[in-house]
Amino acid sequence: MLERATLYAMAHRLSGSAGGLITAVLVATFLTSELQGFYYTFLSLLALQTFFELGFGELLQQSVSHEWALRASSNPVTRERACTRLATLVRFSLVWYAVVALVVVVGLGIGGSLYFRTFTAADAPSWRLAWWVAVIATGVSVLLVPVFALLEGVNRVETVHGARLSQAIVSRVAGALAIIGGAGLFTIAVARWVSFAAGVLGLGRENFLSIRTYLVRSSSDTFAWRRDIWPLQWKFALSWLSGYFLYSLFTPILFAFHGPEVAGRMGLTLTAATAISSAAFAAIATKVPLLAIHAATSAYRDMDALFRRATISALSLASVGAAIFFGGLMAMRELGLEMATRFLPPLPTALLLTAIVLQQVRFAMGSYLRAHKQEPLVLLSVLEALIAIPLLTLLGRSFGAIGMVLGFLGLSTLTLGPAVFTFEHCRNLWHNGRVRTNAHTL
Repeated sequence: MLERATLYAMAHRLSGSAGGLITAVLVATFLTSELQGFYYTFLSLLALQTFFELGFGELLQQSVSHEWALRASSNPVTRERACTRLATLVRFSLVWYAVVALVVVVGLGIGGSLYFRTFTAADAPSWRLAWWVAVIATGVSVLLVPVFALLEGVNRVETVHGARLSQAIVSRVAGALAIIGGAGLFTIAVARWVSFAAGVLGLGRENFLSIRTYLVRSSSDTFAWRRDIWPLQWKFALSWLSGYFLYSLFTPILFAFHGPEVAGRMGLTLTAATAISSAAFAAIATKVPLLAIHAATSAYRDMDALFRRATISALSLASVGAAIFFGGLMAMRELGLEMATRFLPPLPTALLLTAIVLQQVRFAMGSYLRAHKQEPLVLLSVLEALIAIPLLTLLGRSFGAIGMVLGFLGLSTLTLGPAVFTFEHCRNLWHNGRVRTNAHTL
């Protein structure tokens, strides 16, 4: 029997998957193929916000989970220290993301404008105002990231995923209505503004007040970002940035070398594939706080059992979702529906879906290892990114979508072996007590 939090998370991701497909149909119906390319390239470039976050969201969740677990200690000194460190984390995270929101607006706004000016034809659709409004909406949405991370870190996963489900539903509806109403490229901004409002309302006053209690509490005098956060954050940041290069280069590269129509087909197919991956990852995402709590309390047997169940569930869901999507796409092609031409051809689609399923193993292992507040896969992730950037650029320029997808699948398969080896080595080393994670260090 699935917990309510898992059901919420799966519903959130499944609604995102269904909503993404519905949006895809609407984009193909109400937007030209050229505007479709701009639409998905907008989304890919806006994902660059991960550069500015530097992976702090996931680190914050893990750190809060560890300190939250120590609040139940029988030692009063340990309990008090955990509470004061939680207060410090709350204050620091809110300031951090306020700065990030500002940098996202300025950095993405200017950088994206330069990109589109460079690779857009003189007779291309008007994009400037739509781009800046979308960037501002993205910056504002960043302000909710620390709130979700803090609440999820204290194991309020049901509340968090319930709010995210509300966000997914209302933002998809708003986006659909915007497309039908002729909003065009402004659809992205409309959906993100509505999502932000739904997130605030979905969390409710009680949860914001619970965070406020830590704002007024005295914080730890021993806390220092450079010592307590940065030694791990830079590893999280490199992993997040490497993930961006591995997943978000497709559309911008094809837009630059083959035009918006080819980029639009890749963007549409990739959106569906990542939606399937996201829905499957719900089986793991809802277990992350509990994995961190098990790691903090050295409950390794429970941790391993939970990890195995979650990974099997994620792989099963990803496989079934990929099969259903591919079958539906083939059915559309057999029926001669014009909609099928807005996606990639069958072969690159199948290869992309295969890579997405394989990536579930990497996602699961990464979540497990980060629950120990360690990031041993960072060097492998950086190596992947360093290979992916020139490889995907060269293959995309020379062979188009099929070349990029083959490169992506090959790279994902090649690095899976070293990732499994690193995972098993670290798990055995840490759990046998030869190397123990210090639960008091962020």
